[in-house]
Amino acid sequence: MSVVAIVQARIGSSRDVEALFRETLERIAAVATSAQAREHVTAYIMEQPEQFRVRAVCDELDHSDLRWTVDPAEALELVRQLVELIRARPDLSTINTHVVQENINVQATNVS
Repeated sequence: MSVVAIVQARIGSSRDVEALFRETLERIAAVATSAQAREHVTAYIMEQPEQFRVRAVCDELDHSDLRWTVDPAEALELVRQLVELIRARPDLSTINTHVVQENINVQATNVS
């Protein structure tokens, strides 16, 4: 039985996090058949709850009034302005510079 962590940070629309082991993703990719489950991995988990142990973690702070999606254009503009704010504040942009990014072999696709 695979363990799936659904992290509900209560930080606004489109920012909850779902953490799955690679083996879980590979197993779902091999057996999921519905269009919904093929597009959204967690849909398969909800369709087959007996196969998974789901653990939810919820932040104590509630920032769910914030919206950080990038659709429609107005929402994208907010994210762009937040990026500019971070770039304008070197103290913010260096907080995690010491973290070494894992080298993951993923084929990138250019999106114009």
